[in-house]
Amino acid sequence: MASQTDLRPFFNAAISANCVVFAFDGHKFQVLVIRRVREPFAGSLALPGRLLLPDEDVEDVALASVSNLTGIRKPYHKQVRAFGKTARHPAGRVVSVAYYALVRLDEVQLEATEFAAEPRFVPVEALPELAFDHSQIVRSALRRLQKRLKSKPVALELLPRKFTLPMLHRLYEDLFHTEIDKRNFRRKILASDIFVPLDEYLENGQNRPPRLYKADPDKYMAFRKEGSQFAPDL
Repeated sequence: MASQTDLRPFFNAAISANCVVFAFDGHKFQVLVIRRVREPFAGSLALPGRLLLPDEDVEDVALASVSNLTGIRKPYHKQVRAFGKTARHPAGRVVSVAYYALVRLDEVQLEATEFAAEPRFVPVEALPELAFDHSQIVRSALRRLQKRLKSKPVALELLPRKFTLPMLHRLYEDLFHTEIDKRNFRRKILASDIFVPLDEYLENGQNRPPRLYKADPDKYMAFRKEGSQFAPDL
């Protein structure tokens, strides 16, 4: 009779879901942080997320942490990867599956939850050290997003639904930490044919206020699905 392996040690671990919520305020690229209410690391800044119950889906929990804090139910999101170093959680073995999500700040309504106090957006460049390995998760999510933005125009998920081309240009420059030629940038993104110029202008006190644009929804979704080299000089 074949001996059976004792599987109990393999189930002595927990799974958590965390989400790196990115936003753009028109000048700086931002990430959402919360202040932890409970131990471990009570009072420390961290990413939204929590441990999973046995009957919960990882992606559902990650997105629920976003909607509970921001009021946005179905943001654009992608999985980053799993983080599973043995000592990443002081209470025991916890493997975190991380996602990133993109939100529009003008649609966000921040609200604290029972386990997440003082939710706020902080510029990525000014982000302090976070609890657990959440700083590493942010860096990994940022790299994944940068890679995606080189082929797909999902930066539009971070802008107001009516935006100016200078807004989009500033977003790319801040996210990639590089200067991008304005003329070449404008020429290439307009060549994608997904931007609809409006007979509206952003009133900002300038002599020639910039024109507002919006994305053609059908062309945008087709371009996002097919993908191509979208962002110039990156």
